[in-house]
Amino acid sequence: MIHATVFRVFVAAPSDVDREMKVVLQLVQEWNQTNSRNGVLAEVIYWKLHHRPMGGDEHPQKIIDRRLIAGYDCDVLIGIFGTHLGTPTDTHESGTVEEIEYFSKKKGKSNVMLFFGEWDIKRDTNQKELTRLNKFRKAAQKWAVISKIEKRKDAKDAIRDSLHKVLSELTESAAKRRVPSKPKRRKRGEAKAARSLVAEFAGTWQMVKVPGSDAFTMVLDPSFSAQRIWRTTVTQGRWKIESSESGEARATWDDGWKDKLFLIPDGSAMKVAFDRETDWNGAPHNRQPANKVVD
Repeated sequence: MIHATVFRVFVAAPSDVDREMKVVLQLVQEWNQTNSRNGVLAEVIYWKLHHRPMGGDEHPQKIIDRRLIAGYDCDVLIGIFGTHLGTPTDTHESGTVEEIEYFSKKKGKSNVMLFFGEWDIKRDTNQKELTRLNKFRKAAQKWAVISKIEKRKDAKDAIRDSLHKVLSELTESAAKRRVPSKPKRRKRGEAKAARSLVAEFAGTWQMVKVPGSDAFTMVLDPSFSAQRIWRTTVTQGRWKIESSESGEARATWDDGWKDKLFLIPDGSAMKVAFDRETDWNGAPHNRQPANKVVD
């Protein structure tokens, strides 16, 4: 199994800056490409990527706060605003504002980064919404150093500098806290083989439709987060290298299902699925060939 230090980046953003949220995903992938070989990874946590339908006795935003920010023990929060503050909750001006406050109380304000876009505002922009946003921005300036993005095309560079800097600081801090331990003896070449397998498994896999099983897509991120995409349904999960000798990866999904993925010499793979009531050693629910999607 590959052991890595994973830093989780929570993105708090209203829907009008979805484009910038995707920029954060790209920047984290950049970081992982450079640092994964050193056993350091970053993962983006965002409600649109990680939420699932669920009920409770509290406001839906409270569920998101508890399940995503606290549940994933996020290390960094990036707040991005364009011309909207967001939809009000039962206790805050917007869900985004509540996420920022919740994170600040749980983890402190030092790893909160707020970005405000100052690109051209359209004439039909909701002025009431702008007033709400400016009020929050003014209040935030009392406890945070905010970053202004004057042109939308410059968002990537602006966010990259701050994100990579804070991730580097977290990496240095984690290295200082790490207590040296006697390394386990490993078979010669085992670590190299395991790293190679991560590269082979990471990416997008297309499951082939077979009798009794529909085609679907499985995305394995180098940070070991995973997505299972069937039609319009996206299920989140985690994956790991189970065995470098047999060439096996295992994905565990939020809905309780599990998948094994075995590499085949011709470059394809075989997916073996297990339902909620079956453990890894039980009878598989189905088997499907899988082909890796090459960009």
